[in-house]
Amino acid sequence: MSKGKRRFRGSAVLLGVAVAATVLSSIAGATATTVGASADMSLSSANPTGTGNGPSLTVDGAPVADSYLRFSVSNLGGPVQRATLNLFATDGSADGPAVYPAATSWNERKATWATRPARTGAAVADAGAVAAGTWVSYDVTALVTGNGTYAFDLATSSADETVFSSREAKAKSQRPQLVVETTPATTATTTTTSTTITTTTTTTRPSVGNPRSAPLAPATGALFGVHVQVDDAAPAADQQSAILGFESALGRTMAVDHRYEPWGNVFPNWRDTFDLAGGRIPMISWGKVLTTDVTAGRYDSYIADRADGIRALGGQVFVRWLWEMDGNAKASYVVSPADYIAAWKHIRAIFAARGATNAVWVWCPNASAFGTGEAQQYYPGDDQVDWVCGDGYNWYPDPGRSYETFEQKFTAMNDWAVAHGKPAMAGEYAAQQMEPGRRAQWIADARHSLETRLTGILAVNWFHSLTSTHDWRLTPEPDAFDAFRQMGFDPFFDS
Repeated sequence: MSKGKRRFRGSAVLLGVAVAATVLSSIAGATATTVGASADMSLSSANPTGTGNGPSLTVDGAPVADSYLRFSVSNLGGPVQRATLNLFATDGSADGPAVYPAATSWNERKATWATRPARTGAAVADAGAVAAGTWVSYDVTALVTGNGTYAFDLATSSADETVFSSREAKAKSQRPQLVVETTPATTATTTTTSTTITTTTTTTRPSVGNPRSAPLAPATGALFGVHVQVDDAAPAADQQSAILGFESALGRTMAVDHRYEPWGNVFPNWRDTFDLAGGRIPMISWGKVLTTDVTAGRYDSYIADRADGIRALGGQVFVRWLWEMDGNAKASYVVSPADYIAAWKHIRAIFAARGATNAVWVWCPNASAFGTGEAQQYYPGDDQVDWVCGDGYNWYPDPGRSYETFEQKFTAMNDWAVAHGKPAMAGEYAAQQMEPGRRAQWIADARHSLETRLTGILAVNWFHSLTSTHDWRLTPEPDAFDAFRQMGFDPFFDS
């Protein structure tokens, strides 16, 4: 609010409603799902080429400034009864903004006033006086009809600007929310009666689980993980320093610390206690072994010891056993899809018998195998898998390899996991150095895809490693590392 404008202060907000903008009571029997914004921005006619990503959303009529929000809604358990857009006002107005439906295809870091999203309909809600320091609730039920992506344009003709907290606001409790209330899906029953026979046919809508209720699934956004390559032969203190040094350069703690343990190694170890104490989730990729030996009981004692160790940790740990089982490199160990599934179930049964319920099981083929149907042949079953995972890399500019975006790599996996009600994970993802600036853009595009199209992916783990043939590390390329840092700063990855 500029100097001289009327200010409204107070501990409560009294909303003047032109269409419908009010605090709504709960619906009996309804389940409320709260969704954070996947993108938001403010754009002003006074700066037609400027972008609008920041901690505040400003709406003004002179000069004209609109704010835009986008939400990705998924895994609703039934028909929508009500949808409410909640915004926290940091600066009030005598005449708050109206809400319009808007186009959903835009990038908050690239859009300008000249390329702003188009409105796709008339206003559905309009606030009257808005007091600073209070929540404003808009009824947007007319727009939110079920799972999908929804965008809103906040606009006003008043010269008395309103300012709301954005999804980048420092106070997480004041970030925009879309609350969707649903009631359970009903059972459709048809009865046909004659003089002698009554036939009842019942059709029940198929249901899947809620990925956000899975173990270690974040309530919003996605987990931000990394595999940081360290010298496994170095003292623990040196390995810890390497991890902390990477996090210091990154400017944040990793949500997931991904590492590899060959079959036969003893774990958990210092790394797991170090991670749990530091606020990280350990993720152990447990190596290959002949599946038929597992089911024959040859390693039962070794498996039981691993289960006992993980149980004793107390904290939850991702366990990713024999990943990329669909590929040629591990075919001699896997033997067949049936043998792989039998071995998976054998290991899980031992963990269950030992009470290691804090092991969270990640099933992880190659991401590309979901599109061909090969991955699905190895699926142990919904009751056996906590997270569905895929590994995917942009191999360009290797000879004969074309450029592939993160979205191209992971869409099939995302969609298959969503259909099974499972949280999805990019267990390993990375791109190599390419033409100047191109890897930084690849990362920015991946971030955008995760927040818009690939909303079933609730965890990602960059493969920060130098192999004998490829360098996937980010630190040698400053602009790519900065793009990755900016991704890490995004509130979507705060979990």
